[in-house]
Amino acid sequence: MIIFRIIQGIGGGIMMPTGFTLITESFPPHQRGTAFGIFGLVIVFAPSVGPTLGGWLVDSVNGATFSI
Repeated sequence: MIIFRIIQGIGGGIMMPTGFTLITESFPPHQRGTAFGIFGLVIVFAPSVGPTLGGWLVDSVNGATFSI
């Protein structure tokens, strides 16, 4: 389990520089600020909303239906 966690960490560590490289290569200089801003927004938004939304889904699922 520890070995697979190390592999997961290596893969996750590669994702951030790859994302920055893709943005730098894909956008012209005058649009990079906006692209990096949106990228940063997602980086902050996903870890804060993901566990909350996941917990709500797990608590709300009753078979194949949701109770809203």
